[in-house]
Amino acid sequence: MVSCAVVSARHSFRLASFSVSSLSTAVSGVKAKWQGLSATVNYGGDFNRVKLSAVIPGMNGSAKEKGNFSFNGLTLDVDHQRGKAGMMLGTTSAKLAGFTLDVPN
Repeated sequence: MVSCAVVSARHSFRLASFSVSSLSTAVSGVKAKWQGLSATVNYGGDFNRVKLSAVIPGMNGSAKEKGNFSFNGLTLDVDHQRGKAGMMLGTTSAKLAGFTLDVPN
């Protein structure tokens, strides 16, 4: 008798926040602050089912004499499973709580 085990897994990971300034970039006057990322991925045997939930609290930055930008509250949710024809079907949503772009005249 041959048996196959359906393996499922859940992985969580985080990317830390960091800041970049013109001292560490090739372009003078650039500053950015990344506020990190946290995500969880669940998948079923043979990747026939995949769920992803990711959150990016925000990012802001500026370029000398070019302007400023910021965003906050970015979330991404994916819930897919393999259909009869082999195509991954399901839902995907992305939400952004706020976005600002300030470009001088």
